[in-house]
Amino acid sequence: MWNIVYAALRSYAPIVVLPVAITVGFIGYNVEGWVSDKQTEGRTMTFAEERDERKLMELKGEANPDNDNRYSKSLPSTVLNRNTLREGTWDNKVKKD
Repeated sequence: MWNIVYAALRSYAPIVVLPVAITVGFIGYNVEGWVSDKQTEGRTMTFAEERDERKLMELKGEANPDNDNRYSKSLPSTVLNRNTLREGTWDNKVKKD
């Protein structure tokens, strides 16, 4: 009996899974709406206004050195840190004559 059910589910999988996925998505969407905080604090200035303020600070010479390069903290000095030899790497173990 179960073999027939499994065979039918296997052959009609898209027809069976689509309504289940729609139902689960609908329930999840509504639960998220009930649970989450709807009061999101808005921005005080737009991105363009923040950029203009930063440019004015740079022109006045009052720029914060930490904010000069916004990406310097998140990017490594070398791409993927591949240009440096680390202890224990294969290249470091190779004996050179």
